[in-house]
Amino acid sequence: MYSWFTSFLQKTSTKEVLFTSFGVIFGITFIRSLGLLQPIEWTAYDSMFFFRPREPIDERIVIVAWDEADIQMGEQGIMSDNTLATTLEKIRTQQPRIIGLDIYRDVPVTSHSLSSEQNARAYQRLIEIMESTPNLVGIEKVLPRVVNPPIALKKKKQTAAADLLYDDDKTIRRSYIHPLENEKGGPWGTPTLGVVLASGYLVLEGYEVGEIKSTHALTLTNPETSSQIILEPLKTLDGSYTRTEDGTLFLVNWRKQRFPVVYVSDVATGNIPPDIFRDKIVLIGNTSASGSDKHHLPINRWSSPQFTNGVEVHAQITSSIISAAIDSRPLIKTIPEAIEITMLTVVVVGISLIAEKYRKICPETLFLVTLSGAVVIISVLTISSFIAFTEGYWIPIIPSVLGVLGAGGTISLLIYINTIRRNNRDFKQLIKDLNHSLQNPLRSITENGKTAYELSSILSTAYEEDNLSEKIEELYEELEESPISALQEHLDALLVQTAELNRQRNNAQEYFSIAYLGKNIFQRKATALNQLINTSVCSIIPIKQSQYQFPIKLVENYDPTIKEVSIDSIGISRVLENLIDNAYYAIKLKIKKIPQHQGIITIQTWKENNRIKVSVSDNGIGMPREMVNRIFIPFKSFKPRNQGQGLGLSLASETMARHDGNITVKTKDGEGSKFILDFPLLK
Repeated sequence: MYSWFTSFLQKTSTKEVLFTSFGVIFGITFIRSLGLLQPIEWTAYDSMFFFRPREPIDERIVIVAWDEADIQMGEQGIMSDNTLATTLEKIRTQQPRIIGLDIYRDVPVTSHSLSSEQNARAYQRLIEIMESTPNLVGIEKVLPRVVNPPIALKKKKQTAAADLLYDDDKTIRRSYIHPLENEKGGPWGTPTLGVVLASGYLVLEGYEVGEIKSTHALTLTNPETSSQIILEPLKTLDGSYTRTEDGTLFLVNWRKQRFPVVYVSDVATGNIPPDIFRDKIVLIGNTSASGSDKHHLPINRWSSPQFTNGVEVHAQITSSIISAAIDSRPLIKTIPEAIEITMLTVVVVGISLIAEKYRKICPETLFLVTLSGAVVIISVLTISSFIAFTEGYWIPIIPSVLGVLGAGGTISLLIYINTIRRNNRDFKQLIKDLNHSLQNPLRSITENGKTAYELSSILSTAYEEDNLSEKIEELYEELEESPISALQEHLDALLVQTAELNRQRNNAQEYFSIAYLGKNIFQRKATALNQLINTSVCSIIPIKQSQYQFPIKLVENYDPTIKEVSIDSIGISRVLENLIDNAYYAIKLKIKKIPQHQGIITIQTWKENNRIKVSVSDNGIGMPREMVNRIFIPFKSFKPRNQGQGLGLSLASETMARHDGNITVKTKDGEGSKFILDFPLLK
């Protein structure tokens, strides 16, 4: 396992994937820590509420609205003490569980239709109602700008904070539990209206209110049913939030539906059902177009109207808490930051591995494959996060979505750039390879052409001087063969070498045609190895036979169990050509020393440890030990400078490296050499 991991890390492409992946992860994490992703994440969060199925109306809460019609009837924008007192009396007679007064009332509010004495008596009556109603909760504003609560309710500790918290886009997604904290970071002072109303309602259901000291979480527990909900204060980096807010906060599970509403004028005249408030939470507030406070919530971001009245916001917060306790409708919770980073890492590495797996296909196809993989991953993220949201968990997926797109796009671009670089490098190698491969046939063409021209010139001159027969006899003695036959041999050699040039041109043309299509020049595909080697050898041997002008014995021994192997057939053919040429040259040197020497070239294939071996052996001159270590270095040749550039074995070594293999040599000075190609069976 360790050796595999080490080998994996040593691959250039692997390093590219790892560095890019972790670069994207670090970049997104850093950008997110600055809060720059919050607007996108809030949009994704709000869309969860938009697409979530509609729920039943929470009829445990009734809103008593001071509407535009009530303003017209009373001819004033603010509910007077007289109207409020009358409304409270009517509501109280139906015995609601708790009444929330979402109206600031720290000073008397007179009615235009009443005298001063009547207004004074109305205010006094309102004070008496407040003092005699134990389940009435008034509001105050505890954060700047501070608004005082009704004095009568403050003395009885029947007040709650009406402060609301806005995100930077002026939308309310969180609610205060307590707007204020003490010096130790714990809740302090007055809790918010929604928390007070929900707690008061649940206490009558048998719940007990408590606190977890270590986290300052508010608990509501029913000893009889063992039911419990915990208002766990949000911490820094919970969800998409990166900034610490004062006070203790929780995420509200908003409802799409409106709550039952009756109007102040109907309550005052008794034009309401007789039990509409019984055992309910009653919230009194201003919903008029001219005087109410209007807020943006996730539920009305894409709906009409695009705002919610303040009294309904408090009703939503209250409903969120009591529904979690009684209806098992979950509060919104967040996942730990470590899980978010892990999720980001997994999806980024996943899309990177997809790009890495298909990096060898053409760039356009790679882009489509990577894009398809990104779409699948993003779809899985979206569906999973939505399912989790219906269960009460907010999983921010925007960092992961950006990670998938960023990593996939970056790696695809890098692979495209590297493909261009690799093609350029391959073209350079191709040019060197062509230069090396064309050198021998061009030299042979030059030599044979020159000799053929000299012979034809001599014969042409002799024909003009009418001594052709004498000249033919002289040349016969000099050449030890008929000059016409010698001329024919040189012309045959020209044709053979011309055919070799044409073969080289066809090979190069195949490379060029691949490059024109934007594909890698180095193309590995399933190839019948034994057939390829036999075909290559049969086409190369006649050319070398003509070039070196001596016969050799060819021995072929192919392993029949070797079928198709993934290789670049043109590259392997060039390697074989070079090795056979070197074998001919080594045999030529041996024949110079021992004229009667019979040259033998042996081609063999076999399997060994799930690898393919191909050997080219000769019984030529061999090489001294000191030469073995440098023959694969460019421009280090055992041939004279005018007969070789020292690039053939270097190019062969590069070709085998591209096949994740290598080339080695076994040789003994004076006895011959054996070159062995070694590469994986499957790749």
